Amino acid sequence: MPVPREPQSYHPRPMARAERFIGAARVVLATGSLVAVFLDPSSPAKYVAITYGLLSGYVIYSLGVLALLGRSTTVSPGWPMATHVFDLVCFGAFMYFTEGPTSPFFVYFIFAIVAATIRWHSRGALWTAMVAIAIFLLLGVYSRTTSDPGFEMNRFVIRGVYLVVGATLLHYLGRFHERRTAELDRIAAWASTVAAERHDVTTDVMAQIAQVIRAPRAVLLFEEPEEPWINVVSYGDGSVSDRQDPDVMETLEQTLGTRSVAGRCVQRGDRFVLVTGARPSLPLDARVARLLGNRPVVTCAIKGNGWRGRLFVECDDPTADELRLAEVVGVLAAARLDHMFLMERLRDAAVNEERMRFARDLHDGLLQSLAAAALELKVAERLLEHDAEQAQSRLRDVQEILVSEQRELRAFIRQLKPETGGESQEFPLTEQLQQLAARVKRQWGIHVDLAIATDHVVPRALQTDVYRLTHEALINAARHAGATAVRAQIAREGDGLRISVEDDGRGFPFQGTYDLSELFRLRIGPATLKDRVTALGGRLSVASSDRGARVDIDLPAAS
Repeated sequence: MPVPREPQSYHPRPMARAERFIGAARVVLATGSLVAVFLDPSSPAKYVAITYGLLSGYVIYSLGVLALLGRSTTVSPGWPMATHVFDLVCFGAFMYFTEGPTSPFFVYFIFAIVAATIRWHSRGALWTAMVAIAIFLLLGVYSRTTSDPGFEMNRFVIRGVYLVVGATLLHYLGRFHERRTAELDRIAAWASTVAAERHDVTTDVMAQIAQVIRAPRAVLLFEEPEEPWINVVSYGDGSVSDRQDPDVMETLEQTLGTRSVAGRCVQRGDRFVLVTGARPSLPLDARVARLLGNRPVVTCAIKGNGWRGRLFVECDDPTADELRLAEVVGVLAAARLDHMFLMERLRDAAVNEERMRFARDLHDGLLQSLAAAALELKVAERLLEHDAEQAQSRLRDVQEILVSEQRELRAFIRQLKPETGGESQEFPLTEQLQQLAARVKRQWGIHVDLAIATDHVVPRALQTDVYRLTHEALINAARHAGATAVRAQIAREGDGLRISVEDDGRGFPFQGTYDLSELFRLRIGPATLKDRVTALGGRLSVASSDRGARVDIDLPAAS
């Protein structure tokens, strides 16, 4: 069973975009403070010159930092920490040189905590708040012990409460952002491995759903495409059970439709309902309710290519965020199940195609030869009474046919077995075609001129197809065209192989030359040859007249 990979913790480095945002906010804050002090010079009651100098220098510093960031797409790892520490030092100095803990520059500490939250999330907000509160308390103690006349205890306490509350809110904002980021990481870590068995696929899907949502329990119901039953997959305690239940999808759709809902499954008498906080509660199918138990859940409808389903996920505190997250993993689960159904259809199609090829090969080869052998036996039976020697000759022909077909059947069975080595085995194409020409001449009494010009060994699979195509073309000429002479030529042509079979019979039931697409469109020509050439990705041309027919087959060497 594929095991979902655990996403690694994601602690992004401060990026240039975040630093540019902080830099722009720093410029606005510093410039606004300088303008405010200029408009109300009474605010810095002491150290007026120092305050103006510090503010002017900080404005220049802010503009310089923003200019540097504007031309850079990356920042060094130590840049955020260095600028953050410098900001805290400047903010403490601004407050000290103005009105201490009651200074209007108190808002700078809030800016520092916001910047730390953007950079380092909850941890940055916590440590920056601790430093800001420590500076604020030290300034208050200093003002109190020096009997600063501008110190106001009530104002000091209120600002301290503001600072603690603001820091707490930003800390939780950072925690919330970290949680959302972790959820995105787990979604990004959704495994793309492909399991071979259905049970492994559903097990993997349920395990990944539980991992993304951090859910102890989940239930997935989905219908089988073009089948009447419902698959019920439940996940709990790290195990997965998979079984088929009668159809419950219609009941769920009548109750829930395609809505996404958060609530708790509750039993009321002999009925089960999903309590969602709205009125009335939604009735729930007992078979589904027993799987959920008395637990809070979020549920959403999922839909695939020709099938539908519904996902139930247990959550301790179901909220709109968990509901949206369930919808996202529902889409991912639907994609995996779509892929599973597609692979099953492809495997079934491959099996059916192989069966058709097997049946076609038996029909074109063994069955036709057995039919010819049966005819030879009938002829030999009639000859036994008045020409024993000729009858024996016919019986020897039958024996040769059976030996040849036995050899072909054995080779065909070997072909069906998987390759054990890395190299293709040789197929005695020339020998097989010569035997075929002799057999056709003996059975049908026509002259067969065979010309083979293969310069090197062709992969066995291609040579087998060449033999089958040549066999079909020769038999068609002998059986249906009434030909007295046939010429078959096999030669290399460019990077491929060309098979040409020409006879002097009465031709096909049409006149003219047609390629493969025209033969299919008009529904004329040899059906078996058309199917074989199409499967091999080759080209077919048939020329027919009342003086005979010519079949040209071009096969790519990569077939």
